[in-house]
Amino acid sequence: MGLEFSYLLYFKREHLWDALQRVGAFSTPQKPPTLIDFPDHQLSLPLQTWPQTWPWVERRISHDDPEFNFSTSLIFNEDEYILEYVRNLGFEESYRAPPDPDQLNRYLIGYIYLNVYADLPKYDDSFHETDLILMNFQAASTPMSLLFKDSTSIRKKFRSLLASYGGVGGLLDTEYDARLFWWNGRELDLGIHSAYISPTEIVAILNQRETGGFDNTAG
Repeated sequence: MGLEFSYLLYFKREHLWDALQRVGAFSTPQKPPTLIDFPDHQLSLPLQTWPQTWPWVERRISHDDPEFNFSTSLIFNEDEYILEYVRNLGFEESYRAPPDPDQLNRYLIGYIYLNVYADLPKYDDSFHETDLILMNFQAASTPMSLLFKDSTSIRKKFRSLLASYGGVGGLLDTEYDARLFWWNGRELDLGIHSAYISPTEIVAILNQRETGGFDNTAG
């Protein structure tokens, strides 16, 4: 099997739908969109559910489902690693998105699998944080996994998403260990032994390192 690196983003539950709409805003729009049923309204997300349904069948899910699964191509500003990645794929121009407002080149990276865990204790019984949700952006291949690790543009985009919607934490899971790059408004680059530890455990690790002299680049 190849590498399957992931970005894990924690948000407060009340920011789930705003953050997902923002993800939709920097993805390639899917038609028809996925409809989220609420008791008094519907929310339309330009994201494709996973596993895929027949392309022209309307996709509907309930707002209180414990888990949501999407697949999408996300738009990131060019950096050297993104440019190398799309050139290695060939047909570089087919991955190019319209420039951003600052006229920076942007590219589509996908498919990226987005798994949203809206009930953390049900996802993993070692998690007890009922007020948090987890968005797991998983690379679909080994080359994309390495891109996740190396690209500053991708990390910057996910950091911006966290900053804009009250994100609690952001980690890059490299399977054998993890990097904590955001925690409660603070930018970090901290190596930890695993991405799949609860937010409570992350707080304990940070407190321990603070007490012993914090080095945010330590492994």
